[in-house]
Amino acid sequence: MSKDCKHVFLVMELETTDIRSLIHSNGEVEFEEEHLKHIMYNLLCAVNFMDSANIVHRDLKPANILMNNQC
Repeated sequence: MSKDCKHVFLVMELETTDIRSLIHSNGEVEFEEEHLKHIMYNLLCAVNFMDSANIVHRDLKPANILMNNQC
């Protein structure tokens, strides 16, 4: 990699919401236990993948965990 390269940009498709919005939805969105299990499994798989690739996410928080309408 060139020493001149100081920025990395990651471009992803637009998702409909994030975990923070769902938490603060005041009951408008109902979570069942299966939804929570599915979300947590995918989150743990993603963190495991990043760890195996030596990638450090400096700002892992609910607002940065994007979701579509299929969780």
